[in-house]
Amino acid sequence: MELADWLEAAAHAARDIAIGPLGASVTGWESRATSALPSNLCGVYIPLVSEPLALQLGLLASHDVCVHLARALLGMTQDEALESDEDIFDALGEVTNLVAGGIKVRVADRCNVIL
Repeated sequence: MELADWLEAAAHAARDIAIGPLGASVTGWESRATSALPSNLCGVYIPLVSEPLALQLGLLASHDVCVHLARALLGMTQDEALESDEDIFDALGEVTNLVAGGIKVRVADRCNVIL
């Protein structure tokens, strides 16, 4: 598989998770950035292993966006406080796992992905 195939699968999986579990009403996908990433990003990575390569799927954003995503996944209002950064990153890990599962399903006919 080519990188473009992985990116397309990731975009579709992320859109499905945004609309479903995260409750987003508007989604969009932009191609890879041509400039350097901001230095203040935080988030999680999980490995996607297949023959013959291994990829890292990352969900990175500013801390405020990470908090917003965690609240959305947990069904919290924007006024409700999360207990700790551990809760935020646990929720981000779940979102990343959901996206990874969507990728795995989308590429199953072309390769076997181990999460």
